[in-house]
Amino acid sequence: MEQERNMAKDRKKQSRDKVEKFILSNTTKQDRFKLTKKIKVATVTIALIEATNVEIDATEEKPRVLFCRFRLGSEKYKSKTIKCHSTSEIKWQELFNLNMFEDNHLELSLWDRDSCIGRAIHDLSEMEKEKTHKLRVNLEGEGPSAQLFVLLTVTGTSTNSLIDLDDYQVSQRRLSIMKQEFAWYHLKSESKDVGALFVIVYGAKGLVSNDNYCILTLNNARVQTHTDYKTNEPNWMKYFSFPVTDITSILEVTVHDEKRSEDVAKISIPLLQIKNGEKVWYALKDASQRDRAKGNNPRILLEIRVSWNFLRSAIRVINTKEENFLEIEERLHRHIFARNLGRAKVVVAWILNAFRVAKTLFEWESTKSNLIALSIWLPFCWFFKIWMLPLLLLIPFAWYRPPKYYLVNWKRYFRRGIPNEESEENSKKDKEEKTSLRDKINNLQEMIQSVQNFLGKAAALFERIKNLFNFTVPFLSFLAIFFILVIGFVMYMIPLRYICMIWGIHKFTRKILRPNRIPNNEILDLLSRVPDDEVLLDIQPLRLEEPDRDMIN
Repeated sequence: MEQERNMAKDRKKQSRDKVEKFILSNTTKQDRFKLTKKIKVATVTIALIEATNVEIDATEEKPRVLFCRFRLGSEKYKSKTIKCHSTSEIKWQELFNLNMFEDNHLELSLWDRDSCIGRAIHDLSEMEKEKTHKLRVNLEGEGPSAQLFVLLTVTGTSTNSLIDLDDYQVSQRRLSIMKQEFAWYHLKSESKDVGALFVIVYGAKGLVSNDNYCILTLNNARVQTHTDYKTNEPNWMKYFSFPVTDITSILEVTVHDEKRSEDVAKISIPLLQIKNGEKVWYALKDASQRDRAKGNNPRILLEIRVSWNFLRSAIRVINTKEENFLEIEERLHRHIFARNLGRAKVVVAWILNAFRVAKTLFEWESTKSNLIALSIWLPFCWFFKIWMLPLLLLIPFAWYRPPKYYLVNWKRYFRRGIPNEESEENSKKDKEEKTSLRDKINNLQEMIQSVQNFLGKAAALFERIKNLFNFTVPFLSFLAIFFILVIGFVMYMIPLRYICMIWGIHKFTRKILRPNRIPNNEILDLLSRVPDDEVLLDIQPLRLEEPDRDMIN
């Protein structure tokens, strides 16, 4: 009996094996791989900014060596190490992407060499998807509670996908609600948002690589699509929404190759230059945004809508600009140094040309120009009042305005060409120095790096002033004109002595009335919204090589 039972078990096992072999023989390798492969739910993007409330003993000679670790399921990452003597130096400004499968608990920990200072576990299931969250995470440890400042985004999910017409209609209804919320007559709002941005990423064509996904960045907000594998014509069909805190912001669209882990294409689109509600093919640039991206006329199809409140945006422009937490100072590099030096030379030439024009008016080099200038100067001096002083700032706007704002083209009587001097790079061979001169070299590098960054900032400031006058961003130029007219009207209505008294009282009492205020300069805040020439090159669109009739299947 027992022998018969064993024979029956063997027959059942053999029949079961035959069935499994039959099933596997009719299953493709790809399907078999899918059975064992983990299903990726989303991508968790962590921007590690800084750590605060970390105890550091100033009497210790050895610096603390700090780093962070992140763990999400089987995904583990480690930040770079930082040697620090004070809490102000604990800044990483690093970006990490973790694949999210089934585990929703993200572990964050701060380490000093081999000892853990503190750790925390964050539940990602409670977070809103496709939105960047600014978090200050308290770490639990033996000592005082340290704190990590991170930007956390759960993105690349299957939600917000345009599968059919119903999904598109839902997105349109959301847009109509946003339009009503940011209508011009809605001035009072608890949030700092001045508008809302709505982006539909349809797909791309002509890319040089496969396995691509698209990243959208607006200030500190960063979201991305899923990866479309094994095709250089991805079809993402995803929509995103962003809160707009500054209408002068720039939307950055990046196409990233997941396999090679590099950016293959990028474009920058100012919100004020968006063609609202239109499907537009944008020609893609390379990562430097100076040349066309590699591929067969690479392009991306986007539909962008922005709804914003004009009055709230105008007030926001003269307040402190939002800090980009991932922006770091450029390291010393001879190409950057030469580029910034060339930019500074152009700005200096622009200023010298303005003085040269004024000098020609006094030197009577052109009789016609001098007679016109004199006929304007004498009545101006005769009728001049102090309230007219800010109105003098309208002259550069009138001088540098583009042709579409001309009423009478009188500029040809005055204008002299600004010299376009090409920046010359100093081609010097790199020399290797001995180790004994290391300190001198480090000091020299720090000095040159400071000069390089100063030149870049100075050139950017004067470029912004120039671009404000020539209506590069008409919204800001007209806003500046409006402010100038208001200042002139106030100075006309109120005597100067009262204005000076009010200004003095304001300056002396603002620290008492507003002790926690953030110091700012309204003029510099306005100029910070104007793009410099480098940004203008970034946002310069490319002409498509093919008709705009391409459609994503």
